[in-house]
Amino acid sequence: MPEGPPRPHSPAPDHAGLTRRRFLRSAAAAIAVPGLTGCAARVARPEPVPPPAQAVPEIPLETLPPTLRLGPTPNFLPAPDLAQDRVLRYVAGLRPFRRGTVRIEHETVGSQSVVHHYGHGGSGFTLAWGTAEEAADLLERHHPAPKDVAVLGGGVVGLTTAVVLLERGYAVTVYAKALSPNTTSDLAGAQFAPSLVDADSHERLERWVRASARRYLALRGDEYGVYERPNYATGPGGSGLNKLPTDLFPMRDLDELPFPGGSRRGRVHQTLLIEPPTYLPRLLKRVYEAGGGVTPRTFHNAADVAALRERVVVNCMGLGSGEVFPDRALTPVRGQLVLMQPEPLGYLLSHAGYCFPRSDAVVLGGTVERGVDRAQPQPEDCLRILNNHRRFFGQPTAQLDRNAPWLRRWARTPHHPATIRA
Repeated sequence: MPEGPPRPHSPAPDHAGLTRRRFLRSAAAAIAVPGLTGCAARVARPEPVPPPAQAVPEIPLETLPPTLRLGPTPNFLPAPDLAQDRVLRYVAGLRPFRRGTVRIEHETVGSQSVVHHYGHGGSGFTLAWGTAEEAADLLERHHPAPKDVAVLGGGVVGLTTAVVLLERGYAVTVYAKALSPNTTSDLAGAQFAPSLVDADSHERLERWVRASARRYLALRGDEYGVYERPNYATGPGGSGLNKLPTDLFPMRDLDELPFPGGSRRGRVHQTLLIEPPTYLPRLLKRVYEAGGGVTPRTFHNAADVAALRERVVVNCMGLGSGEVFPDRALTPVRGQLVLMQPEPLGYLLSHAGYCFPRSDAVVLGGTVERGVDRAQPQPEDCLRILNNHRRFFGQPTAQLDRNAPWLRRWARTPHHPATIRA
């Protein structure tokens, strides 16, 4: 069986006008480790680069309509082509789930003041802006700006936190072992809906959702890769959609979903799709535009954090937080995905799994494997995901071909990678 087509990717962000271009060249070589999102990268010490002379204004926020608009439901929507030869790759990532609630707390560790900001589970993209605002409020109560702040973590939560702090006048350096496209955030399906996350109150969760929605609605369009999408859901599917405030995200019950494969009742929610291959590089560029810096760094324990020059730290390391600042409430939840060749379908689907057509791939999910700490896809599980969607759309299922060359190579690999090219 021949190798699959090359991995699609979004164009690299345009850093031509930034004063940090020398850093980008050194950092790319230091921390870009394709397919090893769960592993620490070997990093070289980058040459220090002076910050830009002037920070740009904060992200403009438009006046929002009272709701997203939910248009009429079509009689029929096309199904994706789920043939085996259209599979791009199988991937797996670890969600940082925290029992009880997302951790937004302050503590003093030695001579450093630390604000913890992690534990978003499957809602890192959905809640990042809202929880970052709350984390910034907490930091301001202890250390008003201006102040030098170290933000630990280069995923969506870390970069979002950095932007919020830069907007408030802090001098921010992000320390990260990986940046896009090599973070766990890059593996997210990334629709706007709070899923696989605990909050200590409904009111607090709704506050995070509304604050994040305000930001994402202001970023809609190709520049950030944020788009309005209807999500068609079966009865048990898309439980996180039911937590969205309907004055912002309208929904409608449907007597029949508009798909081939059989008559099914359901509902449709108007929500947002965030495309990580576009959004994360643009968010990183936003950090640089606002005067922030990024330094490759891996933290193994609290002593590594104590060695930083900054005395004020915001910890956004996700699962990495548990190694540095032990937290028994934090646990991994593995999610496996099948990425198909892209198709311009214009909708999302939530049933026993989910189907998110993006510009880089049709993303099929998923699994919820609590306590599994190995970020490697399993061929049998990925085939079940694929067959689950084939059955939904009335397409032929398949069995795993154990003699396929790619599967034999995978079986011979002692440390299975986080990506399998099918």
